[in-house]
Amino acid sequence: FPDAPELPQAMDKSNHHDTIAMTPPSQPQERISLTCRALSGARYTLLHLKGDEKLATLTAAFSEPDRIF
Repeated sequence: FPDAPELPQAMDKSNHHDTIAMTPPSQPQERISLTCRALSGARYTLLHLKGDEKLATLTAAFSEPDRIF
């Protein structure tokens, strides 16, 4: 949820929680997400994308891995 105000906290590697409540303005209800800590500790990671716009975002992210989108 890139527009969620909680995104920096979710991506903070020092955050010791595995999940976080997210309140993205683009969504009608609160969401729950895994934190960076939980995702980086997973034995298997799968990313499901649907749509050309999301694929373009992923392609851009891979082309500039040090940039925060």
